[in-house]
Amino acid sequence: MSNIDEIIPVAKTVLESLKKIVALFVKGHYVGAIKETFNLFKVAYINHLKGKYITLKGKKIPLAAVVGVAVIGLYTLYPAAEKPTVEAEKPKISEAEMVAQMNYYHYDDIIIDKMYKCQDAACGKLENTKDETIAEVVIPVAFFNKEGILVYEGSVRASNVPALETIDFKVPAQVPFEYFKLGVVSVL
Repeated sequence: MSNIDEIIPVAKTVLESLKKIVALFVKGHYVGAIKETFNLFKVAYINHLKGKYITLKGKKIPLAAVVGVAVIGLYTLYPAAEKPTVEAEKPKISEAEMVAQMNYYHYDDIIIDKMYKCQDAACGKLENTKDETIAEVVIPVAFFNKEGILVYEGSVRASNVPALETIDFKVPAQVPFEYFKLGVVSVL
């Protein structure tokens, strides 16, 4: 232990002390780095702050107290001045849009889209983009409750769909449901 009243000679510069502290942290010697940090503060206090005063309106205020208040003040202001980094917001999609995207079919010049829940059924549009009539299209739909449990499966057959025409379809469900999903469409 050293006497706190003695002046500690500054054998090394502050820069050397900081280099040593960083090297200790990098090597994983955390206790040694903390000890070196406290030694640096002790040397700074004894050599530069101890016994020094600031006179303000005739009152002597210890320089160590002024530095302490300044450090605490900066610490409390720092988080307020720091703006949290906000990640670029990802485009949000509503549940209805998500279900609508799952219930879309575009293959073999047939488009099935604009599906929605209508009076205990799934309704939508079937578009034939071919230049010829389609003999038959089977549109299967699975119906689910709030918990995501399959409660019913149904389908509808559209026959003799005219070329370049759009027709409405409706797949009724025999039980109440929360949402539905389009199944594997068959073109015959």
